[in-house]
Amino acid sequence: MDKNEKTMYVGFWVRRFLCEYIPTVRNLSPNTQKSYRDTLRMLLPQVEEEARKKLEVLMVTDLTDSRILSFLSSLENERNCSVATRNQRFAAIYALAKYISINSPEHVEWCRTIRNVPMKKAPRRQITYLEKSEMDALLAAPD
Repeated sequence: MDKNEKTMYVGFWVRRFLCEYIPTVRNLSPNTQKSYRDTLRMLLPQVEEEARKKLEVLMVTDLTDSRILSFLSSLENERNCSVATRNQRFAAIYALAKYISINSPEHVEWCRTIRNVPMKKAPRRQITYLEKSEMDALLAAPD
């Protein structure tokens, strides 16, 4: 199997992404590395099932935007993850897609479709404040 043939398989890129790029080039923290790994550990079996292919023969193009959206939806609905967690998992997938496109020009269009999947807006925490009378009472209180 020549190098061009290997680059069509997602396993080739996942190994390089997790073992070479993330720890050495990006020098991400061990927790971030584990988070990226865990995201792919959850994503790939789901894609394997949906594509009806063995993990060893999954192609990069089997990671479609609809399968990514299905995975993200399952995180929220089945695993009860928050929007922030969903977006963090998507950030790992986004980083993998970007890495593949930088190193494999034949996958640039595939990467564009993955990177067009939108992040979901997370609800913002309300900024609470004290009314003037409450602030005055607080300041008037003894030390």
